[in-house]
Amino acid sequence: MRPSADVLNEFYDLVELDASKRFNAAGRLLLKAKSDPSVLDYCVERLVTGLSSPRGAARFGYTAALVLLLEECHDSWTVERLFELAEKKLDLHDKEGGSANAIGRHLLTCAILHSNAYTEVEVPLVEQELAVYRLFPLLGVSVVQVIAEIASQMEKKRFKSDVLPLLKGYLDTAVTSTSVEFVYLALLLKDRFPSYMAASVSFIQKDGSCKFTVSDLAFILLVVKAFVFVPQLQLLPNDTMVPMESQRVDVVSWDAERNCNLSAAPSRLRWIL
Repeated sequence: MRPSADVLNEFYDLVELDASKRFNAAGRLLLKAKSDPSVLDYCVERLVTGLSSPRGAARFGYTAALVLLLEECHDSWTVERLFELAEKKLDLHDKEGGSANAIGRHLLTCAILHSNAYTEVEVPLVEQELAVYRLFPLLGVSVVQVIAEIASQMEKKRFKSDVLPLLKGYLDTAVTSTSVEFVYLALLLKDRFPSYMAASVSFIQKDGSCKFTVSDLAFILLVVKAFVFVPQLQLLPNDTMVPMESQRVDVVSWDAERNCNLSAAPSRLRWIL
């Protein structure tokens, strides 16, 4: 069901470069979808499709709104259903739009993860991220950061049985094939899963420490140059790299007109605003 103009207008504000306008629009869209559940499916489908849009700050605004909506509709919008929609709307093999769709797929995984609404979905999320990486390795840094975030929330036993088998081939050959992304992943995970990373990457020890040989050093220097500042940077719509906001807060405050106090945005949304 196509919603009223009142709902549709919120999608225009979601692409605004002004972060506060995007966040306010996401909040209003959530309220309107909750008050009229008949438009919920339309909103989710449009948001997922729009994750690939290069228009304005659409990827930021649509991802933020999708995080909020998935918190409310995760029972009807399962991970399987979301990825089925992505297969249709965000085709990785599309000759013209494949790269944009890959970004959209990556942001969909991020939205699912940051909604905190789904449990035991680590395997399909990691599989989706690896599928994006295989076709579009230029997204490798972002992909491994999300995989590390997924893995870091898992119990060690479940990580070993469910996710490690998906990653082991990449980790085992990370140094020999100069896959700097997966060396970076091993470094991100070495404190949480030291023995597992040590089994795949030669310079990581079972206690999580690193011991480099002379042959390792040239390659490690490349990793350091490539990634030492990555966790502190955020890609803005105009492709300008700036320091990320480090403030972490837990509540959102709203005024009488239902506008939000951006400084109180949940930390899980601030990275996409």
